[in-house]
Amino acid sequence: MSEHARRGPVSAQAWWSCAERRERAGGGGRAGRAGRYGARALLCAALLGAGTGAQLSAQDTIPPARAGAAPDTSRSAPSTVARAAPADPRPDRSVPASPVLSPQSWVFEALRRLWALGLLDEAFDAGTPALNCRKAARLLEAAAANARARRPELAPVAESYRVALESSAELCPGPGRPFGLALEGGYDRFRGGVRAGVGYDPADDWTGVRPLADTSTFVGRAHAALLLGRNLSLVATPEVRTGGVRLDEGYLALAAGPVAAWAGRRSFRFGPATAGGIVLSDLVALDGGGAYLAEPIRFPWVFRALGPIHMESFVSQVRGGDRIRNPYFVAFRGTMAPHPRLIVGLSRAAMFGGQGNLPITVRNMSFLFFGGTQSGPQGDFANDMVALDAQYRPPLGALPLVTFLEWGMDDAAGAWHHEPAFNAGAFLGSVPGLPWVGAGAEWTYFAKHDPQNTIWYRNFSLRNGWTDDGIGVGSPLGGNGRQALAHVDATLPHGLADLRADVFYRDRGPENLLAPERAGVSRGGALRLRVRPTGRVAAFGDIDVERGQGWTFLHLVTGIELALTPAGIPSSHP
Repeated sequence: MSEHARRGPVSAQAWWSCAERRERAGGGGRAGRAGRYGARALLCAALLGAGTGAQLSAQDTIPPARAGAAPDTSRSAPSTVARAAPADPRPDRSVPASPVLSPQSWVFEALRRLWALGLLDEAFDAGTPALNCRKAARLLEAAAANARARRPELAPVAESYRVALESSAELCPGPGRPFGLALEGGYDRFRGGVRAGVGYDPADDWTGVRPLADTSTFVGRAHAALLLGRNLSLVATPEVRTGGVRLDEGYLALAAGPVAAWAGRRSFRFGPATAGGIVLSDLVALDGGGAYLAEPIRFPWVFRALGPIHMESFVSQVRGGDRIRNPYFVAFRGTMAPHPRLIVGLSRAAMFGGQGNLPITVRNMSFLFFGGTQSGPQGDFANDMVALDAQYRPPLGALPLVTFLEWGMDDAAGAWHHEPAFNAGAFLGSVPGLPWVGAGAEWTYFAKHDPQNTIWYRNFSLRNGWTDDGIGVGSPLGGNGRQALAHVDATLPHGLADLRADVFYRDRGPENLLAPERAGVSRGGALRLRVRPTGRVAAFGDIDVERGQGWTFLHLVTGIELALTPAGIPSSHP
């Protein structure tokens, strides 16, 4: 299924997203170079997390002066946690090389809904992208079993998601089926896209946005996954369209116990907001390498109270800039779940080095990880940011509510309160009386810069900003401004169809990455529809629209997908 049709937790897309995926050519030229850092990714993760507090005291160089059908409310809240005997929670390690699902997959939103409905025995973080398809299948099976045992009125909802994963092309090879393949053909129309500008000060040091070419083309895409023995898997999504061939995503993964490493091209989303994380969202697929925990770990002794721990880290390289070009990019996310109703997360990322910058040395990297500043002729060696978040499912009985807050800051002293950014929101696993429908609302805010701090997503030294060649790697809002978004998710019985609809209001400020041309108020929405008339065939249609003063963005994708491997995922449990 296309990256557009597969989106479950989809923000109303900025024009950046599909522009980047449409224009980026080649298969992974930087994968080999960045992959050399993959083995060090978890070490970077630990250092990034450990250095957060120190880094917040460091100053940047500032330029001068400048479901349910009314469930039984007589049940007490704990009945939604684990009272009946759940499905076997033990992870299946028979296929440790199971491919990782794209963060754009509808599976993330499905599991988040099932967690809100109290049908998962563990907290589920939709903002940690390293979810392999075997684990997803196991969670969906457990949710369906728990629904039958605890909440029969929700059993059809949980079962529909399980069936949808089996019949879709979310490729999950396993024993007896080591290869998966699906083909997709469709039409893609793109109009009104732009790239972010280059520079820093909006008054006299900013290029303004750069327009992208409008296109209208037929597209062909293949989704392939292959198990290479017990510990290796290969995933590739090549795409053919007018103008050439490109690789949408593709990587080689090596798994050993709970730890896995990868090299190639993947997309990521860090944080709980469906509208896109502060530190990292899935607008761009990045070439590089990294490591992640395929299964959570628990610390011993008193630290066991922290609950299951998930971690992922990777190293890549982004394109763009002027005085300093093509800096490296390192990112980390870690979460803990001390209670099945609570998730606490930390996301941190940094751009550093690059052509024209100071060399990458132990001394310079120590400043990045542990705090302080290191500057050269062209300015600071690195630019980084951090976000803390919490997701909580309050014990409200029949109301399947989840709330979240993500609070982000740039790497300067006092930025957490002088110049914050935050995502706040809530969603319902099912609307009362409509078990097949979920809904949510989110609010995003990025402050205007304080004289003591830097502008959000801009940097005086790394002047490409928080982008990969002008395509934002952070929130689709693009920095300074605010956004209100509401979304509705629905699925039909037996996985026959699912739908996602977003509407949003944006007000971009003068320091936004897309200012001044697209500053001010805009309104828009997105619609994703997937219909599965049979187990092997799916039809999809997606549209993104945003309209501001004097401009309109439109992206339309429609097509059909055919799975060429048998439907069904080998059972995760005997």
